[in-house]
Amino acid sequence: MRKISFIFPGQGSQYIGMGKTLYDNFPYTRVLFEEAANTLNYDIGKLCFSGDMKELTMTENTQPAILMISAITYKVIERELKIRPDFMCGHSLGEYTALVCAGVIDYADALKIVKYRGKVMQECVFNDEYSMVSVNGLSLNIIDEVCYYNSNENKKVVVSNYNSKTQTVISGSKDIVDKVVEELSKLGAKCIYLKVSAPFHSPYMENASKLLNVELHKYKYNDFENQVISNFDAIAYKNKNEIIPKLTNQMVCPVMWNDTINNLINFGVDCFIELGPKSVLSTLIKKDYYDVESYSFDNPNDQKSLFSIFSRDII
Repeated sequence: MRKISFIFPGQGSQYIGMGKTLYDNFPYTRVLFEEAANTLNYDIGKLCFSGDMKELTMTENTQPAILMISAITYKVIERELKIRPDFMCGHSLGEYTALVCAGVIDYADALKIVKYRGKVMQECVFNDEYSMVSVNGLSLNIIDEVCYYNSNENKKVVVSNYNSKTQTVISGSKDIVDKVVEELSKLGAKCIYLKVSAPFHSPYMENASKLLNVELHKYKYNDFENQVISNFDAIAYKNKNEIIPKLTNQMVCPVMWNDTINNLINFGVDCFIELGPKSVLSTLIKKDYYDVESYSFDNPNDQKSLFSIFSRDII
């Protein structure tokens, strides 16, 4: 018997055309696309299917778009394959999707929350230039040290995502990030600038986190139907009273994704299923862990495998 965790992607996994096959192949999903459009007061499905990539990549559009596609994917896999996961978790924005699918936050409320989250994350740094960069192939100690020695009181660069054994993301002021990238590249790192518009999970998000905290208090939260692992400390939520403080801290603290996956494997999870656009998270797991299964529902080959495996289980 497999022990399963659903994993939900964060910002950066967006692409034009995402969700179109869900809309076309599973007609019952269309009510969720319509609910999202009505909640947000614009046709977010159209933006995902055939919109402008620059507009989709705007933080306040990307976040509800990815949450919508990921939550709808969950409904499909729940209805078609009857899979009940042992755990759920999501990367950054994806944690909100996990909370929706665990029954904690209502779908429409979550769309409004993450749109607001994206808006304040962008507005709080609107007048300055910032960057996020994926760093591959160097130890964390070296990356931390180079970030520390290039930062100063006014401009900083920090580790914002501990993604895997070999991938770390740094975030901060663009000119300082550029210096760090130059040094890390000389040390053998492969550095890739991410297509995001703000320095997520860094001290630059402090004002945004305060505004988000106020916004989060406006909504109702339900009891957990599934265990959800928090990005903040890589530990399962104990109860709904932890939601607001953990989501607030998540904005200014690094995403502990590598610890999250390690902890899940220690809990006996041997099958990860990514629900949402692209296959970023499932690919990271495949690279680091050879003895667990990892699938992405957005990958046609993986989707075929999932239907083959779990359709037999239903029968």
